[in-house]
Amino acid sequence: MTSPTQAIRLTVVLGVMLLCGCGGSSEPLPPPMTDCGAEHPLVGAVATLETLFHSVAGTVTVVDDCTVEITDFTFDGQGLNVRAVLSDSPDFDSYDTISEDLRPDGPYEGVTLSLPLREGMTLDGVSHFSIWCVPAGASFGDGGFVLP
Repeated sequence: MTSPTQAIRLTVVLGVMLLCGCGGSSEPLPPPMTDCGAEHPLVGAVATLETLFHSVAGTVTVVDDCTVEITDFTFDGQGLNVRAVLSDSPDFDSYDTISEDLRPDGPYEGVTLSLPLREGMTLDGVSHFSIWCVPAGASFGDGGFVLP
């Protein structure tokens, strides 16, 4: 059953998709960070993705100071310019992109993805993760990080 929030999100996504058409470009990502420690307080935090669209599901774990991992990840590979993003808000008003477009390698069924943060990024202020449709400004699945 679709909740009122999901129905509103779906209506917005469909409207934006009709206005935007296919595609959606984004600047290339900076190179990933290397030589990570594990001192950040968010290391070990877990977010369970709530499925909103395109069968997105999985468990996201902060592995170290500059790596996030999605286990048991599912996504049908559809959408427009779909990225993994980190945010300080469940509304994703602002976010940092940590993946290239996920569609070309999809669909995904129960896979593990290791996603490094990019040069200059930190986990400071991060509280949420999403599989995000950039041109539509919509989450296909997201969750808040919780420490074990």
